[in-house]
Formats: sequence, C-alpha cells, structure tokens
Amino acid sequence: MAEFPHLPFPEVINGVHKPKKIKVDKIVNEGTSDNLNNRETHGKGLLSNVEHLSAYWTDNIEKRRALNLPELPNPDVIPVFLQIDTSEFNVESLQSSFGIEIIAEEENGFIIGASKDNFKSLREKIEPRFTGLI
Repeated sequence: MAEFPHLPFPEVINGVHKPKKIKVDKIVNEGTSDNLNNRETHGKGLLSNVEHLSAYWTDNIEKRRALNLPELPNPDVIPVFLQIDTSEFNVESLQSSFGIEIIAEEENGFIIGASKDNFKSLREKIEPRFTGLI
C-alpha cells in the first residue's frame, strides 16, 4: 500500500468478488412476454412485415414515377413506424444492430425511423433462425 500511506487499511483481501445472487421478479410487458415465449412466431411475423413493407415501398416509388410526381430525395430510405418495449429493448440498438436510424422517439415506445439498407441488417438477424419457415 505504498501509493496510499496516509490511509490505514486494516486488512488486505485477495480474490474475486462473488456477490450473492438475489432473484428479482421483473414485471414484463405482456406483448414482450408473448414474443419471448413464441420466438418462432414472432420471427416469422417480423420477416413477413419486413417483406410486406419493402414491397409496399417499392410499389409506392413506382406509382410515384408513373404519375410523374417529383422524385424523393433518397427513394432507398424506407420510413418505418415502430412500437417497442423500452423497458426491455435498448432503442439505440435499432441503429447498430438492425440498421434502422431513429428519427424521433414518441411516448409509449413509438419510434419513427428509417431503414437505409432495405432492412438488410434486420433480415440478417432474423433469417438464419427462420429460413424457409414463411
């Protein structure tokens, strides 16, 4: 203890701290609980929604072109409106893990965002587990 000679340390303890494990009952949102208990159904639902949204956006862009409407600044950016359980899910991971940029966070876990990669990052997280199940 040469670095702190002015502090009296009565005893030096060596070893790894092992805290006692205390069970904490967590209240989980009903929707989150259902999704966790039915991961396959939830994953298939997510993939189906992603495919539907992607196809809808592509059709929308084609219709705009057919009507000679002005081009969007970046038609590859797909807007999304999500609701997530903010007590269980880190909103910031939408960008890093799923490629969805957060534009705004609203009350009750509603998120306005945009996918810049046509949901490629999201699909890569889901598809390996559910390939061929849709």
